Formats: sequence, structure tokens, C-alpha cells
Amino acid sequence: MKHNTRKKLITLLTTAAVAVTALFCTFGAAACGAKSDFTVGILQYTPHASLDESNKGFQDELTRLIEAKGKTVSYVFKNALGQVSDCKSNAATLVMQNPDLILGIATPAAQACANETTKIPVLFTAVTDHIDAKLTNPNVTGMTDEGPVEKQIILAGQLAKGKKIGLLWTTSESNSEVQLNQAKAVAEAQNISYKVAGITERQDVSATFSTLANDPEVGAIWAPTDNTIADATAALRTANASAKKPIVCGAISMTEECGVATYGIIYYDLGKKVAEMAYEILMNGKKPSDLTVGNMVEEAPFRMYQANADEIGYVFPDEVKALANA
Repeated sequence: MKHNTRKKLITLLTTAAVAVTALFCTFGAAACGAKSDFTVGILQYTPHASLDESNKGFQDELTRLIEAKGKTVSYVFKNALGQVSDCKSNAATLVMQNPDLILGIATPAAQACANETTKIPVLFTAVTDHIDAKLTNPNVTGMTDEGPVEKQIILAGQLAKGKKIGLLWTTSESNSEVQLNQAKAVAEAQNISYKVAGITERQDVSATFSTLANDPEVGAIWAPTDNTIADATAALRTANASAKKPIVCGAISMTEECGVATYGIIYYDLGKKVAEMAYEILMNGKKPSDLTVGNMVEEAPFRMYQANADEIGYVFPDEVKALANA
């Protein structure tokens, strides 16, 4: 009996070790003894659906493009877990490993990578406004996650059914402020009344949302693609169980979690677009300065989530139903 128990324990430990090794090799094949033609460092600011999708889209597409040419690429991955202070140290670690290219996912990560090297090409994704973020030096380029804010605010106005729209934002994130200012300008131009609520601390997301959503004058909520809110969609869904207000999010992945409809970018596709830039740099000798910063505003599709609407007992107005059938 003891012998069998010991064998089972050894088997479990061996299986776990193999699993850990396989996971490690996924993000850095070079570290497992398999020398790749190219190594790419990736720094992601925080783990949430939108950034995870962008990362996956980037790796899937770049691997496909590189392997189609008979070459190989490995990835060294770092995640700052939402800590701005850890972005610098993680970026420094990546630079010390001297990869052929570095990708920063989200503004704090991209800024840290850009500040850490002028020799290794730096790409970014999931950055709302690269100019505001000062990601403008010749060694940096990428894809912004700028969304169709105008369409989102007009949609929120339709969902509000004559009431105000609530504009949620995070006061500590410049990308959130950029989107808020765009939203306010659109609302004013469209004669849509609005009320603003700013989140000052991560732990206050639910309380801030609830105060805004439970206001009887507010008929719908708009939430931008900032990292604090994107990381709290489950909390918004829970808080909205009592408020029962239709939510329009800046990203499709966020709206799937807690909203009813949106015009939003697909972060997986955003990652694929950045991969095309990385391919040009790695395989064709392009420099970041040769590649124009891009966005996917024009390609942002409309999505409506009937199941989420049913959950809060919301009935779509006819003009929104028509969008789904267009």
C-alpha cells in the first residue's frame, strides 16, 4: 500500500513538473533549449480579457507568419499584474535578455518598454492615445485601441430611452480621460444629457457604478476601455443585478461580460494587426519609424447581447433591433 501511494505521488509530481515546463516553454522556447530564429519579449500590464486576447492574437498571427517562411519565433512573457511600478523592472528584465523586438500591451507597459531601450524595436497595442502617452519616438510604433466612441454614445442615448446616460471613467488613467472627453463632446453635439462618475480606487468600482446606475435620471451606462473598468466587468455585472441598466462598453469582450450592446473593436484582431508590423520588422528589416501607427475604428462591428438584456429585463428599442438586422 505504501509503495503504491509513493508511486502515485511521484507520478503526480512528475506530471506537474512536465506541465510547468510546457507552460514555461510556451512563453520562451529558447529558455528550454530550442534556439529560435527570433525572440520577442512581451510585457502585459494586467491580466484581463481584452489584453489577454490582444496578446493571443499577436502570438498566434506572428507565429503563423514566421513559420510560413520556414523560421521560428519564441516569446518571453512578463505580466505586471496591474502594478505600474512593476512595469519598469519587467521592461528592464526583457531588455537585458536582448530580444529582437519587444511588445508592450496597454499604456503603462508600452511606456515602460519605450523608456527602457532605444535600440530594440518596440511595438505597442491596447494604447488609446499614443500621442497623449508620449509614445512618439522613432523606435516605437503599433496599434491603438481607439474605439468608435461617437457610435457608442449615440447607441447609449438610444438605449437610455430619453433619460441621461451615465459616463463612467477612472480618474487615474489618462486613456480613460481621453475617452471621457470624447464621449462628453459627442453627447453635447447630439444633445444627449449625461452624468459623469469617476472611479478613484480599484476597490470602489462597484460602489461608484452603483451610485451612477441607481440614479433614476440615468437610463443607460457607458464604460470606456480603461484597464480598471475592463478588469472589473464581473463586478459591474453583479452590481447591475439590482440597478438593471443597459451598459455599453468600449470593447466587445467587456460588453460580452456585462453589457447589452456596443460598437467595439475585437482585441484578438488588434493583436493580429500588430503581429503584421512585427513581421515587417523581423523579416523585412523595417524600422518602427517606417510603420505608421494604426487603429481599427472603421472596422469596429456592432454587437447586441440579448441574453444579457434578458438578465436585467431590458427591452431593446426598435431602432437598436434594426441595427442587429442591418
